[in-house]
Amino acid sequence: MDTAAPGFITVANDLVLDRSPDPFGAIQTAVGHLLNLGHAPIVLGGDHSITLPVLRAFRPHYRPLTILHVDAHPDLYDEFEGDKYSHACPFARVMEEGLADRLVQVGIRTMNRHQREQADRFGTEIIEMKDWKDGWQLKSEGAVYISFDMDGLDPASAPGVSHPEPGGFHHSAGPEPDPVG
Repeated sequence: MDTAAPGFITVANDLVLDRSPDPFGAIQTAVGHLLNLGHAPIVLGGDHSITLPVLRAFRPHYRPLTILHVDAHPDLYDEFEGDKYSHACPFARVMEEGLADRLVQVGIRTMNRHQREQADRFGTEIIEMKDWKDGWQLKSEGAVYISFDMDGLDPASAPGVSHPEPGGFHHSAGPEPDPVG
């Protein structure tokens, strides 16, 4: 597969939602359209609240479907500040709606009792950052949807995130390359 070939990557127009009466419906429709055309969309921007409509669009196309979620937060609250569709709740809705067969969360650093109960309820596999081992590999059947939140990184590597949590993934320089080699 030649990822540099002309047309391999195309850019869709930005989806403007500021006046949409149903932003989740608009997101689901736009992503569904791209999937129906045979594209594999990469959705950038927003917060995790957009994950629910994106996965509503993906689900008819991908079975089985595993979600690999890299984040400091599990985003499994039943509701957050009275909102069941908050950025802190999408994976609870995703699992309730059966939009994925498996949810694997990596880099989590903010588990509380409610989130642990939710993880148990949904059969979520959680690898907290304290338990991370280099070389870990996801073994999965079927498609994998990757959801990456910048706060999965350590604030030293991503200082501009809105909910920074220390102790995340960070850049490791490793050994210096041999300049002669």
